[in-house]
Amino acid sequence: MPTSREKIGDFSRSVKAAGNLVVIYDPLTTRLDPTTGLLIRDPFPGDMIPTNRLNPVAQSIARFYPAATRDVSDGSSNFRTTADQTGFASVANAKIDHRFSDKVSLSGFYSTNKTSQTNENFWERGQGASRFADPRDGTLDRSLHLLAVNNMWIPGNSTVLTLRYGSTHLQDDDSTTIDFDPASLGFDAAYLNAAQVRKFPGRVGRRLRRIRRR
Repeated sequence: MPTSREKIGDFSRSVKAAGNLVVIYDPLTTRLDPTTGLLIRDPFPGDMIPTNRLNPVAQSIARFYPAATRDVSDGSSNFRTTADQTGFASVANAKIDHRFSDKVSLSGFYSTNKTSQTNENFWERGQGASRFADPRDGTLDRSLHLLAVNNMWIPGNSTVLTLRYGSTHLQDDDSTTIDFDPASLGFDAAYLNAAQVRKFPGRVGRRLRRIRRR
């Protein structure tokens, strides 16, 4: 997690695991090194980003980040928490076998599996008002339908003919537990118009996916 200092652009106390400073470079100073021909940049003085250079959208997003449990940045984890998750599953199977004669038989199998997993909010446990920012917030519902049909015919003493048909339908629906309008963060209209799902930036999810196999 970003520390309280890093949220306001102060990286003067941010170090890597080896103890060396995390240097933040000013992108506006990018230029070509006449000696090496490579692009170089200057670090921000004091490893601090000036307030007027902080991106307002980034600042809006950072407001929803929880405070680090260890307010230090030293290359190791500085945020620890736990989350509860509940879920349920229902499974039903059915199989039918029918023998028309000693030479012809038919069997069918059908299976359905429905599962639902509740959100596992690590940032804001429970049903907090800002849970939309948690990368793990959401409800995952899955529905699986499987059908298999097998027909066997024995035309002669040395021949067996089998015909099989199978179908699998999977519906995977991952949705947020609370609505959020990214326009409130200050994004420009071009980004908002291109966004397919209105959600907090950074949260990875699948709105609806269907897979059919035969």
